[in-house]
Amino acid sequence: MNVAHFLLRSVAKEYHRVVRIISGHLRGRRLVVPRGTQTRPTSDRVREALFSMLGPLDSLRVADLYAGTGAVGIEALSRGAAHAVFVESAPAALTKLRQNLALLQLSEVTTLVPRTLETSVPTLLAQQPFDLVWADPPYHQVREGQAPRALARLLGSGLLGIPGRLVLEHATVDAAPVLSSLLLAETRSFGDTALSFYVNHAVVLPTTMNNPIPSMPPPTDADAVPPSSGATTQYVVLAAGLVLAMGGLLLWKFMAGSSPPSSSTPALAISAMAASPKRTLEDAPPPPPTDEEAPAAVADSGKKKVGSTAPSTCGGPCSGTAPSGLQSDVQGRAGRARGCYERAMRQNGDLQGSMTVSLRIDPSGVVCSASVADDSVGSPEVSSCIVGMFRGQKLSAAPTGGCVDMRVPMRFQAKR
Repeated sequence: MNVAHFLLRSVAKEYHRVVRIISGHLRGRRLVVPRGTQTRPTSDRVREALFSMLGPLDSLRVADLYAGTGAVGIEALSRGAAHAVFVESAPAALTKLRQNLALLQLSEVTTLVPRTLETSVPTLLAQQPFDLVWADPPYHQVREGQAPRALARLLGSGLLGIPGRLVLEHATVDAAPVLSSLLLAETRSFGDTALSFYVNHAVVLPTTMNNPIPSMPPPTDADAVPPSSGATTQYVVLAAGLVLAMGGLLLWKFMAGSSPPSSSTPALAISAMAASPKRTLEDAPPPPPTDEEAPAAVADSGKKKVGSTAPSTCGGPCSGTAPSGLQSDVQGRAGRARGCYERAMRQNGDLQGSMTVSLRIDPSGVVCSASVADDSVGSPEVSSCIVGMFRGQKLSAAPTGGCVDMRVPMRFQAKR
């Protein structure tokens, strides 16, 4: 029994050590992995799912934190990334990582930082901001908060570019940690492993933003959500009650001998109310853009921006911060904004692309400014609809320390 158990463990370790590059110009190349269980390379299945969700990586700068064997960073280079920085401190993993970079001849496009994440801050900040950061710390460090605290310090110093993405691997049983400077987009589970995707929504001072955000007008009737079927039913019941009351009044007047008053006008109004068709949010078209909301070419950048302007209560510089509750609310609204895209897809099945929604939120939590920039979707209908979903809305949480500017990258792709 002991011999069989020993053989099974040996085979499992050998199988675990086989790590290959999945795609790109290094496809099929094997990586050297240290023996034992101290290093836990990300499985081929999880890496394949990860890069399928990330999309093209051409010319991106990548940071592989807690790199281990460097499997994720090397995979990114194989798929077109321009440069990768690896941070690793464990001696066994560091030796194998150096061997992998040498065997694959990647020294010219890589930087190796042989330190812990906490002590590598000066070296990392000396690099240009990264487009993609991958972090795979020991699971217990995520659970105990050590890794999130180290990541928050780095990200707060400008490690991640704008827009930029961070992917954190952690145990499925652990919730995705809150990183105050980033917006949690989604979490995907693969057995015992979970991947949490964060985006840099760029809470920055207006003086550092490339595209200033115009103030927005107060919401109009066109921005109001159409009544639901439940509200319509209440109107019908109210109308029926008014008809019965008026009928009783006319009958009493007639029995009393007086001539019945003219009732054409109220009856007509009641009939119109009762006959009004039911509308739902799904069937309601987005509000038509006004002259102020129509897309206009930005002279200095050649990019289109959709928005509108009006006096607001949060003009001037903003120096507030967005708490996690505010980030979650904005994230939820951004997810619901996909409905704008799906309605437009009914008319144009090839519609896809990305855009950045720029928001300014006043100290009370009201979105007093919203605009769409860097729009590659090219649909005024989608842009105007998304702007209408944010502007003038009262969010569930308010910024701390004053008004705040947020930039929310959004990507739309048809579901196949």
